Parts: sequence; structure tokens; C-alpha cells
Amino acid sequence: HRVTALGLGRLGATVVMVSRAAPRGEAARAEVVAATGNPRVSVELADMANQKSVRALAARLIAAHPRIDVLVHSAGAMVYKRELTVDGVERNLAVNYLGAFLLTQQLRAHLVASGPARIVCVSGEYHRRAHLDFDDLQLERRFHPMRAAARATLAKATFSSEMARRLVGTDVTCNALHPGAVRTELTRDLPLPLRLLAALSRP
Repeated sequence: HRVTALGLGRLGATVVMVSRAAPRGEAARAEVVAATGNPRVSVELADMANQKSVRALAARLIAAHPRIDVLVHSAGAMVYKRELTVDGVERNLAVNYLGAFLLTQQLRAHLVASGPARIVCVSGEYHRRAHLDFDDLQLERRFHPMRAAARATLAKATFSSEMARRLVGTDVTCNALHPGAVRTELTRDLPLPLRLLAALSRP
């Protein structure tokens, strides 16, 4: 998330970072401003697992920004124990896929009007290990954190592909990307054996 903001900030773009927590968001904003010398960096607070929060975020973005050139979906989570959001959605699916889907739909007309514009979905290779079982989409029967993450990644990649198809004829593109091995905090809540495995992959 910060690396994306740093890259866009260095290009001189107006950057809006989305954070769930104000202290972390402000710290990230200050880091980007200091590193890029670009003062046009701000933070919006939103919980991507909460549909009401996502809709409110979209409304604020539309009101504050006459155009949106790039929408980057980089929010992610890996929740070890199955839990539901306030909307009754399994949390991995909600954060890793549904929040991006909903925000895109809310901003779609604004993006089309802003064209040329692009949507970028930060995804991963996990989708190769998954299939979408619509009889148990939220893993009520056989929950496992890696299975949940893989299924959400597949949903996001499928959404990106379909969104690209539906945007044909507009001046908006949609792409998914696998960033490679990235040092993140997504594994911090995993059991010790999985955290150790993640630590070994960092070099």
C-alpha cells in the first residue's frame, strides 16, 4: 500500500490513501510526503470489510475529486479463524474481494467520466489453488485460512477479468497483477508454523 503511494507520489500525483486506523494512516501519509516531497497526499478512513463504510468512502471520493485517474485495490487480510463481518460475510472474502468489488461499482460512473482511467487489482498466484464453490462460498463447512485467501484471490482475479470485459468501449482499463513475494503484515495472526514459513521466504 505504502509502496504504491510512494510510486504515485513521486510522479506528482494527488494521492488518497485509505486506512482503517487513523494513527497508521497518518504515519503512512507522513512517510510518503517526506519521501516524495509531494504535499498532495491525504488519508481517508474506511473499513473495507464494512459495506456501509465502503459506500461512504466512495461518496466522499466523488465529492472531493472531480476525476479519478487510477483506482488501486491493495487492501488485504488473512484471518486465521473464521469470522463474519457486520454484513455477515466471511472476513477474508469481504476484505480481499468484496470491498474492492463494491468500491469499484460505486466509482464506476465517475471513473468512466474521468477516462482515460485505470483500475488495478493487486492479486496473487493463490487463485491457482482455488475454485469457486457457490454452494459453500463462505467456507462454512471446511474453513482454512489458506483456502479462504485463495478463494478470495480467485474471486478478485475473476472480477478483474470480467470488469475489463464490461469496460470495453469506455476509456477505462482493469487489470490484476501478482506483485511477487512481498514483505507484508498479513501473516502476523497466523499460527507459529505458518509464520515461520513466511519468515523463511522473506529473503
